[in-house]
Amino acid sequence: KQWVKSLVDFDMVLRFTDKDAQTHINRGIALLGARDTLGAHESFDKAIRTNRDYTEGYNQKAMLLMAEGRNEEALEMYNMAIKCDSSYLQPLFNRGIVFCNLERYEEATSDFERVLELNPYVTSAYFDLAIIHSIQGNFPRALAMYDKVLEHAPENVKGYYNRAGVLMEMDRDLEALGDYSKAIELYPDFANAYLQRAVVKDKIHDSAGAKRDRAIADRKIAEYEA
Repeated sequence: KQWVKSLVDFDMVLRFTDKDAQTHINRGIALLGARDTLGAHESFDKAIRTNRDYTEGYNQKAMLLMAEGRNEEALEMYNMAIKCDSSYLQPLFNRGIVFCNLERYEEATSDFERVLELNPYVTSAYFDLAIIHSIQGNFPRALAMYDKVLEHAPENVKGYYNRAGVLMEMDRDLEALGDYSKAIELYPDFANAYLQRAVVKDKIHDSAGAKRDRAIADRKIAEYEA
């Protein structure tokens, strides 16, 4: 992360050849590391002008736009990246996130499913599909996606926590209780998991257990705030 030294070297390369798109991209990444966002934009733009068929220039520009909350502009760049290489996972996945940000869930679903066609081990794609299905009220489908998350990443705390919420929506309270307990086992300081487990315990008439969980959550929150 010696950004200034790396910039000196990239500038030296560009003295010999100004026509290497990857060097402009690398320079842009170094500028981001040095907190020069405007310079990074200029370097990514130069990479695109240098080679308009090179997907990574569009991809890096799009990621920067997305980080700045400029979703519509990021979408245009991701479209160009995917046009150059329709099998490149990162712009496909990130375009799905942009579609989610724009509440265009059907298009986001299509992108995440395409990612999984290319690589069925991208756990975050199952996770995002589960969130979309939950938003749309399709809880059985959301549950299936969280099952896939936990199949590939059995220690994913948020996977258990979110799946528990889906199970509660489906009135499968004992299974939800098990998932909240697993989330707490993996991350004992997870205050929200104690609070949600308390809600489940109230539903199954375990008032004493619910009271204990709320007390633990209050203590964890106080420790965090301190």
